[in-house]
Amino acid sequence: MRILSFFLIAACIVIAGCGGSNNLGMNSTGNFGDTDNPFASTRQPIATNSVISSFWEIEKLKTAPRVEVTKDSTEHTSTGDVKVQELYYDSPALEGKMLKIFAYYAFPLFKTGVRLPAIIIVHGGTGLASKEQCIEWASKGYAALSMDLPGKGHGRDNSRSEGPSMDDDVIFSVKPSPKSSYLYPAVNSVCRAVSVLSNCKEVDSTRIGVMGSSWGGTITLIANGIDSRISAACTIYGAGFITEDSCWLKNGNLKALGKSGVKVWKQYYDPSSYLASQHGKTLFVGATQDLYYPLKSLLRTYNGAGCIKALCLIPNKSHALDDAASGTITKWFDWAIRSGPELPSIKLAKAAGKLTVTAKGARPVTAVDLVTADGTDFSKATWKSTELKAKDGTWAIEPPAQDVPYYITARDDNGALLASEVHLPLKK
Repeated sequence: MRILSFFLIAACIVIAGCGGSNNLGMNSTGNFGDTDNPFASTRQPIATNSVISSFWEIEKLKTAPRVEVTKDSTEHTSTGDVKVQELYYDSPALEGKMLKIFAYYAFPLFKTGVRLPAIIIVHGGTGLASKEQCIEWASKGYAALSMDLPGKGHGRDNSRSEGPSMDDDVIFSVKPSPKSSYLYPAVNSVCRAVSVLSNCKEVDSTRIGVMGSSWGGTITLIANGIDSRISAACTIYGAGFITEDSCWLKNGNLKALGKSGVKVWKQYYDPSSYLASQHGKTLFVGATQDLYYPLKSLLRTYNGAGCIKALCLIPNKSHALDDAASGTITKWFDWAIRSGPELPSIKLAKAAGKLTVTAKGARPVTAVDLVTADGTDFSKATWKSTELKAKDGTWAIEPPAQDVPYYITARDDNGALLASEVHLPLKK
């Protein structure tokens, strides 16, 4: 069968409603002192507070789910045969009810005698479980699970999972209980997927990663903040601080909650409440002109994350991926849960009026670029990349003017492409 790329599919997903839009403000700059990229950090996450832990009933989520396999097949790929199953697993919802969640599960038959790293794929607001994505990851040597998030809603009529509709008014519901929000069963379904994989004989339970796009990215950040079993994560577009600056403030979804309701929703469902407790190593992927999760939103979320992390930015795109970002996502998980080569990290320093860049990784760095914007309205600005020339293993340039947004990228000979923190000009 023809295998479709997950990354091309994810790039086309439009999330329910309008997407999270936040605001870092223009009163902050990237840290360009003599510091390493946070990718190289060894800082450990802070434990989630007891109120949040109790709310999510994490110990219950960690128990082995009831799993029912309804279909079993073998698919042929260029690297070997892949086993594919259609299954249902149980997941907690409001008032102790258990939902049946549908998922595809795939793993390579050509890998025997070893425990596999595993990936959980969390779709966006109009998405569904993807057999093709699971097969593609399995062809790379991973076990992979892709679920229909709970219920239907927003064009998801073909969803086979039980639960509430994935509609904005349900996503932003906190009455009669905070557990009334759609995000409660959605996050639970991801943590229960970790439990499904942890109990698969093919899977190494210490090497489970989660990646999600759009609302799936937001859900990934919450799950990574409460579930210590997640070893690696990737949020594609998803970001926090939704209650502070987003289209939902304009279209009335948040306003309808009232001030107290917004406070409750933020406490339990905005990823900003979980940044200090991010567990798995996390790759943050975003586009400079994303209209759903704007650049400033992503950067504020990235900067606050208390985990080993890296940043991948796609210039001049809105809510879409390019080949470099797609490849970097695969390489991130290869490194984080598969003992693959470490991706390049970037170190910046200012001295004597020069900006000095050093970049290194497990593989040779072949290109370092300066990326600058021609304005501070990131939804409209054009970003320009200029390749820098190395001298004695470093790159030295005149730093851009203070009012010019910019960042540095480093690419290795395997195509992995990461960014430094982004310089944002101070507000005048």
